[in-house]
Amino acid sequence: MTLGSALNRVLDFFADLSTPRHITAQKDDAKHLAGITSLEDVALLVVDVQEQFCGYDGGRLLKEGTKKSEKIARDIGSIIPAFRAAGVPVYAIYFKNGMDTPPENVDFHHFQFDPERDTPVQKRHNSAFDYTNLDRLLKESGKKQLLVLGFNLRACVCETVIDGREKKYDVFLLRDLTGNGRDVAGDDGEALEWMAQEGTHIVQSASVLKRLKEIKIAA
Repeated sequence: MTLGSALNRVLDFFADLSTPRHITAQKDDAKHLAGITSLEDVALLVVDVQEQFCGYDGGRLLKEGTKKSEKIARDIGSIIPAFRAAGVPVYAIYFKNGMDTPPENVDFHHFQFDPERDTPVQKRHNSAFDYTNLDRLLKESGKKQLLVLGFNLRACVCETVIDGREKKYDVFLLRDLTGNGRDVAGDDGEALEWMAQEGTHIVQSASVLKRLKEIKIAA
């Protein structure tokens, strides 16, 4: 199923959106998403969608991104308004070494940080849970289920997902909205297998939005 047909009607439920039309839903995703029953439990973690990591500069090698990561970043920027419209809070996680950096000074790439609605979390290590206040913020707001997307799949995203599972969150990796920069070591398959073995649900963003619609209608 393509986003250009039946799924567009799903997204129309939420808001006036500009959504990438090539994203696909998977039939098997429904069983993974059946455990999401309340929007009050869900949070969206946007990991390192920064120009440094996913921006593509035409091969000049000043940025770490590729044509593929640039495309994924554009898709992320287009589809996040649907999650906000569904009532899912966005945690904007970004990597900055050294002193504290306010989100307005971060090189978010295609992702538009909303200071009125999004929660910023600065990290200095791969995992968004490592020496940050993310776990406390999530627990204080009663979040139990995490939707995770961003960069780099084999490093920061993977480690964030694994730590989330260790902290007993139900974690959903939005596979079509994750990617890697140019020089990220490792293999996607190995990272995905590790996450799956730890109980992570690997799904497509379109399927998640469809499930969110079902929950809102039933409420």
